Amino acid sequence: MGDRTSAMRNAVYLILFALFWGFAMFLADSIWGDDVAQWMAVAYVLINGFIIRFMLRKRRSC
Repeated sequence: MGDRTSAMRNAVYLILFALFWGFAMFLADSIWGDDVAQWMAVAYVLINGFIIRFMLRKRRSC
């Protein structure tokens, strides 16, 4: 049950991170324009990849 719980917890973390980042991109788009929001989308993909990699590494070590 612990492995399933940690997987569900990781999924919730990823959803919350995506919602926060989406809100930040809409805010940046309204303040600074499309150029900043486009680069934030690129940064989201890169940061999300690192977060997932960290979560998988942490899960394997348990």
